[in-house]
Amino acid sequence: MNIPIEPQRPERAFSLIEVIVVLTIITLVLGLTGVYYYNFRSGAEIRLAASDIAAAMNQARSLAITGQQTYKVHFDTTANSYVITDNDGNKVDEDVKLPGSVV
Repeated sequence: MNIPIEPQRPERAFSLIEVIVVLTIITLVLGLTGVYYYNFRSGAEIRLAASDIAAAMNQARSLAITGQQTYKVHFDTTANSYVITDNDGNKVDEDVKLPGSVV
């Protein structure tokens, strides 16, 4: 009685070189996206701060027109903040803190 013997198939797997190449590509992609994300985020913070400052200046202008007196936007570079004050130096609102990336 003859029993047919099936030929053995080689196991399918990735070689060490293939794994190293894939890990290298993944590392490069993650490294580059991290840098781009950081630059995008800091740029977005600066644009948001500029928009907030423009809004504060428009608010001071509106207050000056309606109140018929002088209003100022004071910038504190040591505290990295700004505040709207009236002609006597009284604060209209709370101090607004700027993000750390805006100096």
